[in-house]
Amino acid sequence: MNWQRAVVLKKEELEERRRSRSLSELRSRIQELPPRPPISWSRLRPVEDRPAEAPSPSGSSDGSSSGSTQEARAGSGNRTPSGTSAAGPASSSLLILPPSSGFEFDSSSPFSLEALIAAEFSSRSIDQLVRPPTLPIISELKRRPVPGEVTRDYREIPPVDQVYGSMLPRSHELLLVWTNSSFYGGPPEDLAAIRHWYDVRRDERPAPGLIRADLIIDPYQVVETAALGGDALVLVAEAVGRTQLEDLIGWADELALPVLVYVRQSTDVSRALKAGAQDFAIGSGDLFDAQDRSAPTAGLLREMGREMPRATARLSWGGVRELEDHDERAWAGATALVVGRAWKEVKQALRRRDEEGS
Repeated sequence: MNWQRAVVLKKEELEERRRSRSLSELRSRIQELPPRPPISWSRLRPVEDRPAEAPSPSGSSDGSSSGSTQEARAGSGNRTPSGTSAAGPASSSLLILPPSSGFEFDSSSPFSLEALIAAEFSSRSIDQLVRPPTLPIISELKRRPVPGEVTRDYREIPPVDQVYGSMLPRSHELLLVWTNSSFYGGPPEDLAAIRHWYDVRRDERPAPGLIRADLIIDPYQVVETAALGGDALVLVAEAVGRTQLEDLIGWADELALPVLVYVRQSTDVSRALKAGAQDFAIGSGDLFDAQDRSAPTAGLLREMGREMPRATARLSWGGVRELEDHDERAWAGATALVVGRAWKEVKQALRRRDEEGS
């Protein structure tokens, strides 16, 4: 499926949606939504300075997190977190770990040499020292495992709990939900349905933040994301021009929706930064091509990471099926992972390793 065909289908779908609900109706719905706590977006970004700790992506250098989608911040623009530099990555000198580790650590990654040295002189064992940091896992939810043109008659789509079942985790902080009904079978209303599913099953843990993944090409979809209970969204750099990307980021910023820009090559990164992008998802596959199952390599993550400001989130999208995949991407500078059906196995493996090392 090429981009031209994907865009044509999306425009047809948008015309249908505009006829059923206007932009002003969506804005009214945003005002009616109950308040929610802010999502833990800062955990996706690297920690600049943690001198007394082992490297960990579990915080943010400025301690901030995104506000709720109901608190519009018109004209606020995309900002670099205070206390961090937007000038670009540090030098590209290399720290070579012991041969037994099997990894080459790039000091331009967000996990600093100073943090590793601090870890070495802590009570941690050498085995723990050569382990990479445990990255946040974002579960990727799709109604269909691969893209393909499907019906857009929403009346024929079953409820989310019948489709996803045990794929709706209770312990995640962030979920990535595909809402492209033309390819993955799930309408944008899945955001509201999943939000409701968690609200009625509320326990001590807060409901996860919902990241909308779709072919977003129009401001209508940005407003729709907030109106349906989404907390963030994905924009695909190669699917839109720079001016269009800048416009979409501006609309998202007005509604306090964090944005991940999906990039596959250095030119995508350069164009996205000029458009105001702050956080990235790095992949190598065409998200709308059923034949393209490629996943980002460690080399691609390092190469793309050097093009990005040090304070940005750098998600690795796809290809993670076991613990070794997690470790390879962590050492390559990823700050979080988007994982499909294997998310449960990967999280369990990480938990077992953490328990063994405690």
